[in-house]
Amino acid sequence: MPIINILFWATLALASLVLWKLYVYMEAAEAEAERQYELLLMKEHMCGMQRNGTSGSNSRSTTYYAGSGRSVNGNQRQQYRIPANRTQSPTKHRQTKHRRGHRIVA
Repeated sequence: MPIINILFWATLALASLVLWKLYVYMEAAEAEAERQYELLLMKEHMCGMQRNGTSGSNSRSTTYYAGSGRSVNGNQRQQYRIPANRTQSPTKHRQTKHRRGHRIVA
């Protein structure tokens, strides 16, 4: 009977250790994902500042808040405005020379 008792408690301890390690790993992964997301927001914000605004669907923008709202100077949230359609830059796919079978995009 004591061997079953020892096996039970050892299994329970091992399972709780595995679950705790999984929890710690998930917390670290979540923190890393949040850091990557904030870096992406900063990158999008910097790219958005370089272009002076366009017409059409690119002029619409969405407001995102980065992080949990804590900042160094006060409790204000950092606000970034990211254009809604940022799949390609305005100069991408623009043709510079006219070739046979291709039209010139101005």
